[in-house]
Amino acid sequence: MEKEVCTGCGCEVELGQMVIEENVIGKPDHEVKTTARWFNAVCPKCGPILYDKRGHHGTVASKRLKGLFPKDRLRQLRSVLPEYERKLFNETLSGKRIEKDGEVQRWLEILERIPAGPRGLN
Repeated sequence: MEKEVCTGCGCEVELGQMVIEENVIGKPDHEVKTTARWFNAVCPKCGPILYDKRGHHGTVASKRLKGLFPKDRLRQLRSVLPEYERKLFNETLSGKRIEKDGEVQRWLEILERIPAGPRGLN
């Protein structure tokens, strides 16, 4: 389990489950500018606290997308996307960007049209 320092008293605390993830995204490009993840923790002096960690990549949306796009089919999808859209897809999948309305549905539809199998050649 990950350990951090309580911001109230300085005691070492063990981080528990992540309960909130906040992403600040750019309006035109949907790039993740900053991310705050809030974890439950219990300080021996202060009791239950919320502890936040900051970063530049979202994790919740990225994890959801990785579940929608099977790893063995990613190469096939990337091969048929135009270069600009492939870049957006990769940034979205890595958590550097939050998808815009309709993008995920479009990528899933493209993936459905690609025959399954080695390199989509079946």
